[in-house]
Amino acid sequence: MKKQVWSAVAVLAVAVIGAASLWRSTSGAQAPGGAGQASKPTGQAATPSVEATPPPSTKPPHPFPDLPRSREGQEIAQDPFSTGHPEERRWLDQHGFPNGAQWTRYQQASDAELDQAARAGDTVAATMRDARRLGVDPPPVEMRPYQADPDATAR
Repeated sequence: MKKQVWSAVAVLAVAVIGAASLWRSTSGAQAPGGAGQASKPTGQAATPSVEATPPPSTKPPHPFPDLPRSREGQEIAQDPFSTGHPEERRWLDQHGFPNGAQWTRYQQASDAELDQAARAGDTVAATMRDARRLGVDPPPVEMRPYQADPDATAR
């Protein structure tokens, strides 16, 4: 008798799950763009009622606006990192290596000038500024070794 009850419960559960699945697929209860449902736009695309104006630039002006940002047009002999192959020069530019003009000027620049150039979006200037600071800035508090308070007494 118990075996028949469990079999009936299992058949009933499968029937309920099947009916629920069939009901969901025919009633359109799927989320828009869900599986088995094509996403069709209705009507025209919404157009913004207020024209968006770009926010004013918050970047400071670059302190070296005339400095070339790529190796294009520069002499190969003046490049501290390149052997002159065009693909290598392109790769160096794409990966933030300074060209000869940047290297020379940024070596002579003050920290404030490099900081301003970095805030203007110049990643080469930011890297050279950070390289200067390496070993100079104190480490953050969480990186310093633990020092016990000399005034505290052991109890």
